[in-house]
Amino acid sequence: MKINLVKTDNKLIPASDEDKKHLSKFADGEVVNITLKKVRNYRFLSKYYSLLRHVFSSLEEDFKLPTRNGLFIEINSVEDLHFQVKMMAGLYEKVITWGGNTTYKVNSINFDKMDEIEFSNFYETVFTILQKYFYPYLEQDKVNHIEQYY
Repeated sequence: MKINLVKTDNKLIPASDEDKKHLSKFADGEVVNITLKKVRNYRFLSKYYSLLRHVFSSLEEDFKLPTRNGLFIEINSVEDLHFQVKMMAGLYEKVITWGGNTTYKVNSINFDKMDEIEFSNFYETVFTILQKYFYPYLEQDKVNHIEQYY
């Protein structure tokens, strides 16, 4: 069971009537094991995707990002950009296949996979990556607007 609680005067209080209903299933004085996780802010996620959309829309058609070994990464959509920045930010796991090959699995930024603090750290890393690799292609006024209002 998952419920949302609001911290008030150093006490945790159910955030909604539904949460209160779930909490009432426990008797007063009963010990309950709780894992605390700060709830993600949807606007912050919107800010992230607004930034990605801005970066992608600022790129020329058929944009290719050069890599350190002389190859090029094609970025044909916001999803491609999202994938690449997650890889560059280290949000992946190394996987060895039965055949002995190495591959990589990109991790999720879904609300149930990453709390607000983790997402904030991820966002800061991505923002730095975007500035480093895409700065010449960005309209800085638009980036400032995204940072200020989202």
